[in-house]
Amino acid sequence: MNSKLQKLIAAVDTSGGRFAHIHGYTAKSGIVSTIVELRVGATYSFQLQQAITKADLLNEKAMSEKYGIDIVDVQQCIRAKVDSWDKSLKGTHKKKADYTTTLGSTSRGIAVVKAGKDNESIIITGYKLFVRYDESTLPESKPIEGVKRFKRYLDSFVAFRPYTLRPGNFEKVSIQGMTITPEDVFSMLEELRATA
Repeated sequence: MNSKLQKLIAAVDTSGGRFAHIHGYTAKSGIVSTIVELRVGATYSFQLQQAITKADLLNEKAMSEKYGIDIVDVQQCIRAKVDSWDKSLKGTHKKKADYTTTLGSTSRGIAVVKAGKDNESIIITGYKLFVRYDESTLPESKPIEGVKRFKRYLDSFVAFRPYTLRPGNFEKVSIQGMTITPEDVFSMLEELRATA
């Protein structure tokens, strides 16, 4: 009989362009997401290309008025962000160290499920489409204005996120008709450690 980990890896093979939902996720910061909707199996380069296109279509005058900044600042912010995304597409940015092990990929080879360093966690990766936070866990934030606020808006164009699952930091995950609970993650991690 297949283990839950083997079933998850098999399900991920056909998950390209599909959705995953994470319920009751607690981040390291203590912020609780009551629900997160992810699109899994889309490439990072596709998201960067989409972000560049979106940035190129921005109405600079409207952005200047909305954020209360000079149109030259808008143009410089857009150009800097597009240049950075373009470097990522071309692979000229310094790559971050990756201590994870890919467990499951789509049929096109896009990693969706990974094991964290030392098999201490299961990581689900995808593009955050929607999140609802538990308002009581959000820190008090200082208002951000002007150029910083506009830069944050541009940053939101690329929403690739890894979600690290450990027993105790989420309620459940739904992906490809499967439901994964904290108990399942515990048994998956035990299975990984046994085969390491």
